[in-house]
Amino acid sequence: MSKELTVKQGKKITPEQAKEVNKNEVALLVARPAQEEVEGQSHAEWVRCPYCGAVGVASVSNRHWHNVWCGSCGQMFAV
Repeated sequence: MSKELTVKQGKKITPEQAKEVNKNEVALLVARPAQEEVEGQSHAEWVRCPYCGAVGVASVSNRHWHNVWCGSCGQMFAV
């Protein structure tokens, strides 16, 4: 039985916006989800990189704006 996934399209950010991002609040886009998630701290979302098109999972915080580094091309983008 196939399970359909919802993939969020990332949005490109400018170099100026990237400089203003708190680097401690950036998720990493990886090819597969982590084994376990801690309830209430973060959640995994399927995301597509707007630069290279890679699709993967980013574990994003529930408490702040979501910025992601692509594990394939290294570009930072917003979700």
